[in-house]
Amino acid sequence: ANIIKKTTTIIKENLYYAMADWRERMYTKKQYREKVLLKLASMDKAEYYQQCTRTINHLLNWDIWKEANTIAITIAGENEIDTKQIISMAWLAQKKVAIPKCHSIDKSMVFRVIDCFEQLETGYKGIYEPVVEGTAELKKENIDLMIVPGVVFNQKGYRIGFGGGFYDRYLASFSGVTVSLLLEEQLYSHFPINDYDIPVQYLILPNGVQAADD
Repeated sequence: ANIIKKTTTIIKENLYYAMADWRERMYTKKQYREKVLLKLASMDKAEYYQQCTRTINHLLNWDIWKEANTIAITIAGENEIDTKQIISMAWLAQKKVAIPKCHSIDKSMVFRVIDCFEQLETGYKGIYEPVVEGTAELKKENIDLMIVPGVVFNQKGYRIGFGGGFYDRYLASFSGVTVSLLLEEQLYSHFPINDYDIPVQYLILPNGVQAADD
């Protein structure tokens, strides 16, 4: 009787987790985005900043970063790894830094070179963007390394961003190196992927750099 009871309990537990996994697989991109953002916001702040610092350090010690002369990167928002630290380190290393300027009408963007944070202004959806006056456009063929933002990722380099689709459009004809910075809490094995989604080539987590799986 005890064996039957234990077996029944195990079956129920396995069924519960299988159903939970199935429900998660049915999530939309929007639901995954909301779930992960909530998870990041609820992390212990000390632990969160420690994990972010480890991730940034792996980037700064990465050979591809060291060899890159031009970096394309966004100004991070809330619950994103702080990119201002990265930009400051890029300037110290005499690298050229370019920030995206978004055009909401056609969902396109261009990167413009900034030399200081004073060349930024609030732009699309409250995101800091380069002031057009006094900054020069950087053509995509001149970008060595692009740090691509996102909320949810898988091991193949596919990502769920913030819903605008700007980066997938830009990356469709980009030939430089692409990398995303993330925490373990942002890594999932299953989420919806569309034909137009473009994966990044590398992922950097608190435990190191890894090439995205093919």
